Amino acid sequence: MFAPLARGARLRRPDALSDPIAETLIVYRWTEKGYLLVLDAQGEERVSPEPFEAATFSVHGLLDGDEEDE
Repeated sequence: MFAPLARGARLRRPDALSDPIAETLIVYRWTEKGYLLVLDAQGEERVSPEPFEAATFSVHGLLDGDEEDE
């Protein structure tokens, strides 16, 4: 069972922005001081972004749907 969030509380999850044309993935994490840049990757760069640290894939593979990336 989950406890309700306090009024004004923020979930502590990463937020991601992607641009399939530029093949860019940017991941931010919310902190008490605001958003913190966690990852800025592009193209064939292989990454394990939050909250998917167990998986590694290229930004191109993620945005293009290439199933060969793990």
